[in-house]
Amino acid sequence: MNQRLHQGTGFTLIEILIALTILFSVVTTGFIAYQTALAASDRANQTTVLLTALPFIQQQIRNDLLQQPTQGEGQGTMLLVGYRFRNQAGELTAAPEFADELEIGAEPHRPRFRLHHIELELSYQQQVRTFSYRELTWIE
Repeated sequence: MNQRLHQGTGFTLIEILIALTILFSVVTTGFIAYQTALAASDRANQTTVLLTALPFIQQQIRNDLLQQPTQGEGQGTMLLVGYRFRNQAGELTAAPEFADELEIGAEPHRPRFRLHHIELELSYQQQVRTFSYRELTWIE
């Protein structure tokens, strides 16, 4: 009878511990991968919101520059995205000289163009993106 107890078909404690360790490792790895994918999805969503609002914000800045061409700074909110910009306005410049040569007897053009260097900072939830671009305004 003593021999029968040792010939059981069950698992030993070591086998159960090894199986639990493997199971725990697989579950932990899956949970970490899920958290990483969730965080990446959230960052992608925030970036999409920022980039969706960008053309509308640029148009608003363009309108502001037409009204106040030497304006140095501005800020606002559009489509849940906060923005702040700095403007370094260039000098007014005229049309290129070769344009005057095409018009015989025409007066030189008065200054009509201004090139602005814009530093734009967008923020939405925890994400902040900075853009630098140039904006050309035409003065009638």
